[in-house]
Amino acid sequence: MRAMFRVVLVTFLAMAASAPAVRAQSADDLFDSSTLREMRLMVHSTDWTELKATFQENTFYPADLTWNGVTARNVGIRSRGLGSRSPVKPGLLLRFDRYASGQTFVGQSSLVLDNLTQDPSTMKEVLAMQLFRRVGLPAPREAFVRLYVNNVYLGLYAVVEDVAGPYLQRNLGESNGTLYEYDWLFTYNFDYLGSNLDNYRIFKAQTNTTRSTFDLYNPIEQMVRTANEAPDESFESAIAPYLDLQAFARHIAVENFISDDDGLLGFWGMNNFFLYKREGGSRFQLIPWDKDYTFWRFNNDIFTRVDASVLARRALALPDVRQAYLDTLVAAADSADEPLDVGVTWLSLAVDRLAGLVQGAVNDDPNKPYTTAQFEAAVNGLRTFATRRGPYVRCAVANLSRTPVACN
Repeated sequence: MRAMFRVVLVTFLAMAASAPAVRAQSADDLFDSSTLREMRLMVHSTDWTELKATFQENTFYPADLTWNGVTARNVGIRSRGLGSRSPVKPGLLLRFDRYASGQTFVGQSSLVLDNLTQDPSTMKEVLAMQLFRRVGLPAPREAFVRLYVNNVYLGLYAVVEDVAGPYLQRNLGESNGTLYEYDWLFTYNFDYLGSNLDNYRIFKAQTNTTRSTFDLYNPIEQMVRTANEAPDESFESAIAPYLDLQAFARHIAVENFISDDDGLLGFWGMNNFFLYKREGGSRFQLIPWDKDYTFWRFNNDIFTRVDASVLARRALALPDVRQAYLDTLVAAADSADEPLDVGVTWLSLAVDRLAGLVQGAVNDDPNKPYTTAQFEAAVNGLRTFATRRGPYVRCAVANLSRTPVACN
């Protein structure tokens, strides 16, 4: 009976959702982090029970989504995440075109609902992505929602702009190239993995997936081989066709400013990024992702784990690339400490505003894996970071060209 109901539901809603887009507010409204709105999912109760019971799987189920007074019919939803997967408060991927071809929602073909189970403050990722954008590096937009499933409050979630066609089009001006998501399987620091192209499937193709293994992975194998084997004297010119080293330096500088333990220079090897290669081009562009493990230590060394990464170590040995790295560290510090009022900086104010925004939703969240006291302690940790990280980084950078002084 349930199988018949699902078939009828999918068929009916696919017909009802044949329009190419759901008319709603703009994506800017959806990703406005200064507001906290409700988002509601209506899912067949048996499907919802099955999704939670098989939360480690990627099975899609049909659902209706309502946000800001507008409903999208027949949305595909599934469990998502790596360490954040949960049978109680599932992270969710929403695909608007899963069952209704061409359907979008406020211009988005997909959305991520981050369950915020790995960050008691709930706001690290939102703050991190804002800082990336403030220093001029594209990053996904995020905001907060109270998520209800079948009219039951599931908890506070972050609604995240998925790295997909609309994101690529908005930030890069095209979306027909090849997008790769790094798939963490083991500790890896850009070492050469040999000529077997299957070894490079850890860079998981998200688009153009019907192309041959050679077309998809030979460019990555060549880039990694070059990063490892090019002689020092020709390294910069050899890697240039594959990667803009100064853009790479700026990316890892922001990650190190926010004390990222799970990024390109992560404690467990590189993680949490996408690569994009334009159609007909050879260069890869980095896109940040998943910044829950950030803002840990205000006195984190400005070269933390650089030497562990083949690419970072060799790139920062080049004077112009090293300077781009240092300049971006200072730019991030200056952006975080931008004065907005007497004694008030951007990052400190952002922490206080977001904390005030989500406090009630956190208190009410019946499925959060941390206590309200832990939330408050984590917010206080962010306040300390916001006050002290900028001065520490500027001091550490200045120490490279003067008699060093204590940075604290």
